[in-house]
Amino acid sequence: MEKENKKTMYFVLSGLITLILASAVFLIGSLLNTNLTDTEKTAFLIASAVLTAIQILLFLGNLLAAKIYSKRIAKLKSKQIQADFELRKENAKNNIKNVIRNVQKIRLGMYLYAGLFLILMLSTILFSTLSGHYYFYFLPVIAAYSVIYRLIPQKNEFDFSDYSQPNEYPAIHTFAKNTAKAMNLDGDVRICFTQEDCAGIARFGNTFSLRLGVLFLSVLSEQEFEQILIHEFGHFTVDDLRMTGAARLYERIMSSPKKEILFGFFDSIFTYEYSMYVHSASVTLEEQADNAVVKYGKPNIAASALVKTSFLELFDNENMSILPESYFAPEEKRKDATLMLSKLFRNAIAERGAFWESILKNEIQPRNASHPILKYRIKNIGADDFEVSLPKDDSEFSKECAKAIEQLDKIIYEDDLDKYSEERKYHYLEPLRVINEWKENGEPLTAEQTREVITSFLSLLQVSKAEALCDRIIREEKNQYAKAYAYFIKGRILLERYDKNGIELMYKALELNDNYAEAVFEDIGSFCCLMGLQKELDEYREKAGNYRDNMYRLRQQTGVLSNSDRLSENDMPADMLDGILKYIDSIHEGNIEQVFTVKKTITNNFFVYPFVIKFLSGAKNESINKTMHLIFEHLDTHPSGLHFSLFVLDKETEAAVKKVKNSCVKKYK
Repeated sequence: MEKENKKTMYFVLSGLITLILASAVFLIGSLLNTNLTDTEKTAFLIASAVLTAIQILLFLGNLLAAKIYSKRIAKLKSKQIQADFELRKENAKNNIKNVIRNVQKIRLGMYLYAGLFLILMLSTILFSTLSGHYYFYFLPVIAAYSVIYRLIPQKNEFDFSDYSQPNEYPAIHTFAKNTAKAMNLDGDVRICFTQEDCAGIARFGNTFSLRLGVLFLSVLSEQEFEQILIHEFGHFTVDDLRMTGAARLYERIMSSPKKEILFGFFDSIFTYEYSMYVHSASVTLEEQADNAVVKYGKPNIAASALVKTSFLELFDNENMSILPESYFAPEEKRKDATLMLSKLFRNAIAERGAFWESILKNEIQPRNASHPILKYRIKNIGADDFEVSLPKDDSEFSKECAKAIEQLDKIIYEDDLDKYSEERKYHYLEPLRVINEWKENGEPLTAEQTREVITSFLSLLQVSKAEALCDRIIREEKNQYAKAYAYFIKGRILLERYDKNGIELMYKALELNDNYAEAVFEDIGSFCCLMGLQKELDEYREKAGNYRDNMYRLRQQTGVLSNSDRLSENDMPADMLDGILKYIDSIHEGNIEQVFTVKKTITNNFFVYPFVIKFLSGAKNESINKTMHLIFEHLDTHPSGLHFSLFVLDKETEAAVKKVKNSCVKKYK
């Protein structure tokens, strides 16, 4: 709400500035035009028309250039993008300042373009007033509002009300302030404790914002914590566009991409270049922040802290096998969720630390990673003699870490306490009901329901039972398309156990249903890098590149439906359509009014059959969600192997289906 209020304030401020400037120019013009001859007034009228035409041409040229640029980027093949990305990474490594200057030049170009537009607009207002013809006045005023809104510097104020007070955690705050001071960084330091993070930093005005994950803190010694702080503050000893006005401009453009079309071309270039900078330069920037440890800290102690950072990532990956039960299993909300995780993490380090270290020694650097992998970070800081051990709990730092965990648990417990029973119903009782009902019915293999049963087992952290059901489906299910989810989940379970046999199963899932493509490629890519499987990684990259070039953009279009699409009357076999409609008859709860379907042709060789459901006006959301879920499961596991999509009727989809004759295939009374 506060963010929206600030945005409204800037809109109002832009309007006031526009009004003041336009009125001032109008007043000047009104004072000057009293002594002008008719010839001079005619000349100013012509000038107004010319300037207006220039603005219109600039605007249209901007739109055309933005469209051409976007199409060019969209047509790039995966190998071209990757080659460009690798080149940018190399450039960032060799000369990060030059990379930063290139992005800043685009940002400066946008502001110069805005300034030029403002000059043209104010000149048009002046000349229009001098000519005595005011019909060239209004367009520049409207456009000037958009330009001024872009030119007003918007402060990135931050709410620190949820942050800890220095007197609550004096040891941790003193560590932070002293570290910043030792690195010649001036400013206040505020600290927010979280459950999931390791550590992160930002700067708002003259205040450093530190986010510290308590699970991570609980396994650090005082000296390790100091090295982590040095790394975080080290980001401000190097140039980093991620923490400047460029980052705020990027966020602003992405949050309102359709509201400032006057800057479409510059915004397209800037957002692409900035996003490429964030990804391609991040490893170099992290390495430079690590270099601060060499200058100000103790590399061997920093190395042990970095190892624990990687340990936390592996702990998160193994959560389903480590956690004793679902968070929502107890009837009453847990009061010690963070403390429980902290103990489990410490135990996992003691029990699995040696195994985790053996994995991390073989890891391959992912292409799109934001940080260097562990072995490169340790090599970069020159650490050659370090030991990973758990700290004792008798220091002031350790006591404050324990206090932070206790305070965070209180916040988590009190947050939405009244909604816990509803959340428990959704995350625990409903999956339990699904499983019990399935068991009472004799544990049947039903294409539309077994996926829900598998998901329910996983929600309850009953991984072995989910795996057993996957094995049974793979072994017994006749509907090949119903096997896709079983292959996918079984493959994911194996990968989480560090078993590379899961790769083959996930590829089988993809062959049967390309809805899993993004998840399959993400999981396989991450696994191959983590386990150091270069051969499998090369195969994955080839397949992922081919998919993104040939299918990804097509698949994106299956998720939208509008009257501008290439639509025609549904031509699927009558018995197939009847079968789908009979299934809808069997599962809907009297909440459907009409069913529509059409054929959407995306290319000459790729098409999809969208189904659009119109629900009764009084239908409840819970009933709608349940019905849509069941229909989706049926279509997604349909033995025909055709591509389907599913929508609830709204204004856009209604306009689409009503464009096609006989699109309504079912009416309910």
